[in-house]
Amino acid sequence: MGTTGTTSLSSDLNRSFFIRKMPLIRDSAGNTTNDKTLEEVKVKIAAQVEAVLKADNTHVALPVSGNFASIENGNAEKYGAWAHVGLLQFAQNLYGFDGTGIRFSVDEREKLPEHVKKAFDHLDESFRLKTEAKSPKIAILDYGSQYTGNILSALRKQGFDAEIYDHTTTRAELQDRIDSGEIKGIILSGGPDSVHDENALTIDPEFFQKSNVPVLGICYGMQVMAHSLGGTVTNENHKGEYGPTDILFSRNDGTRHVSTLNNGVSEGTVIMSHRDTVASLPDGFSTIASTKDVDIAAMENPEAKLYGVQFHPEVSKPELLVNFAKDIAGIEPHKKDAYDQFIDDAKVRIKEVVGDKKILLGLSGGVDSTVLAYLLEKAVPGQVHYRLIDHGFMRKGEIEELTKIYSGKFGARFKTIDAQAEFYQALNDKLESKQSGESRAEVLTSKDKRSAIGGEFIETFQREVEKLKFGGESISFIGQGTILSDIMESGKKKIVINEAGEPVLDKLRDEIKAHHNVGGLPDKIDSTILEPIRDLLKNEVREVGRRLKVPKEVINRQPFPGPGLAIRIPDVKLTPELVDLSRDANYIFDSNMMKESKAYASIDWEKDVFFQYYAGLFANSRALQTSTETGVDQWLVSQVKQLPHAKKYIDQGYDLKLARQPFNVVGSKGDARSNESPLVIQFVDSTSKPVEITNTTAKDYSEKATDLNIKDLRSLAREVAGMNYQGKDYDIARVFYQVGEDKSDASSNKAIAMRAVDTVDVMTANVVDISDIISDTAEQIKKELPEVSRVFYDITDKPPATIEFE
Repeated sequence: MGTTGTTSLSSDLNRSFFIRKMPLIRDSAGNTTNDKTLEEVKVKIAAQVEAVLKADNTHVALPVSGNFASIENGNAEKYGAWAHVGLLQFAQNLYGFDGTGIRFSVDEREKLPEHVKKAFDHLDESFRLKTEAKSPKIAILDYGSQYTGNILSALRKQGFDAEIYDHTTTRAELQDRIDSGEIKGIILSGGPDSVHDENALTIDPEFFQKSNVPVLGICYGMQVMAHSLGGTVTNENHKGEYGPTDILFSRNDGTRHVSTLNNGVSEGTVIMSHRDTVASLPDGFSTIASTKDVDIAAMENPEAKLYGVQFHPEVSKPELLVNFAKDIAGIEPHKKDAYDQFIDDAKVRIKEVVGDKKILLGLSGGVDSTVLAYLLEKAVPGQVHYRLIDHGFMRKGEIEELTKIYSGKFGARFKTIDAQAEFYQALNDKLESKQSGESRAEVLTSKDKRSAIGGEFIETFQREVEKLKFGGESISFIGQGTILSDIMESGKKKIVINEAGEPVLDKLRDEIKAHHNVGGLPDKIDSTILEPIRDLLKNEVREVGRRLKVPKEVINRQPFPGPGLAIRIPDVKLTPELVDLSRDANYIFDSNMMKESKAYASIDWEKDVFFQYYAGLFANSRALQTSTETGVDQWLVSQVKQLPHAKKYIDQGYDLKLARQPFNVVGSKGDARSNESPLVIQFVDSTSKPVEITNTTAKDYSEKATDLNIKDLRSLAREVAGMNYQGKDYDIARVFYQVGEDKSDASSNKAIAMRAVDTVDVMTANVVDISDIISDTAEQIKKELPEVSRVFYDITDKPPATIEFE
């Protein structure tokens, strides 16, 4: 990995630029560039990268393993396409690890600025840690799925090594490692593309033509496999599947077909997130699974060692991945516990990188930052300063509780910083900047809020760094509790050439949420970002925390986003009054959950499944209407009423009221971001009285055909998301159920939406039945908070919803 040649960046002319006769670098119309144009493009990209590397505010984000090592720069206005995620991609391409069709080498490193040399040193370490581990492993080709990290995690948890590569990686690039027996299987992830898109992501056909290494395609990976080999991928029925779906391991004729891939894997619920499906198989393939809506939900050609599944086994059937890794790829799992191994490796790695230097870590009170704090204390005890930043968006009594916990653990190296005024000012400044010119924004988007809050966190840390320097302490690293789901949900880009012939970044993995700790860093950052748990998912972080003896009151705390209540109040300018109202509603909901809910009382805190709940505030909501009232979207009413789980209750004599709301919430459909108005529904009886949600644990539940239950409402939400919207200017991903009636004397149209889900890794989640407390809680909120007119319950699983509203 040494460097030779000139004093600047140079492109590797031996790089292969074409896959399936499609240029990896192409113009916006998908046209092939000629050799001269290609060389010009290389020069332009090299110049851009060199400018970023020499910028004063370029820094490195450093994980423990090499999967997501990155050089980053927060100045999007100055550096455009190379801001943050483009640099992440570049940092991987630097050593040819991750492909966009361009590679670079840096020569005479000593002539680079000191902070950039430091960045390269860390990247060397990350890359070396990754590639020197020669144990047999699975290579995952990333096609932009939100769940690519889950594949890595699921394999790792079962004792198998895996690495993530860009989808443009060729068979030839991996050949030496395949020949040596290091890479023994390939997994193609899902992704947001359709194989029929003009610039759909493709694959090197050599992966399919050389059968000595098995290939498993997941979701889009299965579709690209089928399409590449002559099968048919279509969406003729315009129906999608999102969320939990029942799977049958059988042929089209109904006979069960057991293969090595599904041997011992139970039928039942899997997670789907797709609209396209495989309609006909390539030659040599057999169907091994189906659902009620999809005939070909899994396929195989064992002679060619090719397999495909439409669902996501990484979040629902990890035993299928074990079959692929162990019985098909022939890899024996590790015997050492994955979490103990992580902790041991992390301690060594952190000590090597940090040495005797000092770290400043921001504590949010959440699991991620607290687990990181305990890990750092194990690795470099006494070298970390801790700060709890009170940004004004915390839950009731939270700052006081956390101050007590942290000061008891970290002593004088811990301080609480009251920065409420600064954070409100940062949000106001962001809004003012968006109100200049012709386009005047009335409110901040969730991305704007996360960016402003993330930036102010770093500004606060910088002030603390200066204070510590003044006191004789030099801070070299800023710690962040970034985890794998933050990275995956923040999107990923690929290089394309625009009409002007300039290199720009285009979407590869859709941005579901702009996490404040991913790309929200301001220009003046001058410390290395240390992110040792960046490769872990939420459930893995909790388990690491248990091994590190993190207190149960922290491990079992309700997950709380870094921006706090600020992103639980969508589509409105934030004020202390609104935040206080949201805080009060959360407190009522939280208290009732802990004291009264049977679902909460039944939680086994030692298991991976975790119960997350909160209440969001919507400053302006719309009342429900029936199909007979004016102003109703008659098309939407008729379509929803025809859905099976709506028709079930309409046939019992109920009517359906609904209203699309005047605010947007975030969702995730087919690995792509949705930002649409949610649909609020409610069933009413013949007297127009709202139908209450029945507790599905009641003994007489199955005897009452008219009982309205959470299971049916979840199914209805998925059916709404999967509808064919026939060119409408909306595509609903999220459904709320209104609990009870509107409050007639409310002083505003404000609404509270309650959300309760169980989740393992926060990448998927199922709505929880809290019907035993839901009606009383809704009435209490309306009674105690005069401004609140109505209360909703979010009945949408993830996918197609996200856990948070923003």
